[in-house]
Amino acid sequence: MLNFHSNDKLELISNNIKLINSNIIEPVFIADNVVIQNSTVGPHVSIYKESLISDSKLENSIIGARTEILNANIKDSMIGNNCKYNGNYKSVNIGDFSELI
Repeated sequence: MLNFHSNDKLELISNNIKLINSNIIEPVFIADNVVIQNSTVGPHVSIYKESLISDSKLENSIIGARTEILNANIKDSMIGNNCKYNGNYKSVNIGDFSELI
């Protein structure tokens, strides 16, 4: 995904994100209105609009729009739109409107 966004000359990190006590390790794509708090994101992570990442570490993963990731340490994962994820799974693939709590 990062290559597609880069080739389309899209801004990879929105100017409209809220970063609280967190680190970003590029390359990443972070869309508008994403909140990242007490977390490390990257490398190779895409997070789509209006998502919340809290107390987590994400690596090599795609996170859909309006999704909440809490207390997670995940890599090599795909999480759909409108999902809630709270847990200790290391790698997960879940579709839209799912909850793992």
